Amino acid sequence: MSTPILWSMCRIPLRKLRKSLYRAVRRPCRWRRLSATLSLGTVSEILANSLFLEADFGLALFHLDHLILERMHHNLGQRPELQQRLTQAVATGSLVAAETTALLYVADLQAHLPFTLEVAPFFRSGQTASGQELEATFTRTILPHLEPEAAGLYATLRHYYEHLPQE
Repeated sequence: MSTPILWSMCRIPLRKLRKSLYRAVRRPCRWRRLSATLSLGTVSEILANSLFLEADFGLALFHLDHLILERMHHNLGQRPELQQRLTQAVATGSLVAAETTALLYVADLQAHLPFTLEVAPFFRSGQTASGQELEATFTRTILPHLEPEAAGLYATLRHYYEHLPQE
């Protein structure tokens, strides 16, 4: 997936936040890193996971992905602390309230969108039961804690990665 495709997918939920998002992030390297993971890293990650599944390491990959979900769920405990620090920054005047929304959105994207690269190969390889179980766990334990736009972007990316050309 090329970066322009990724940005066109992101543009819908980010349109409202673009100006405050740029001010909040202040370092475009965060966006570059995320876009590199979700575009340049896509091919190698999906290929590696697909090879694992073809080599009958699906159960091991499934277990590893469950460990990733457990770690993500554990890390959600840090989100209230981040929200509290952002609220304090607004109270001291070092941030604008709109910037806190943008920062939480960026944090959600960086922490959780790469999981699409773990789930999509299960659907691509026909192991839909495993993919559905991983996605159900993700949907039940992680998505309710994220910004709504991040959840929508997760579904869009997962669908896109699932339907990438095989060659």
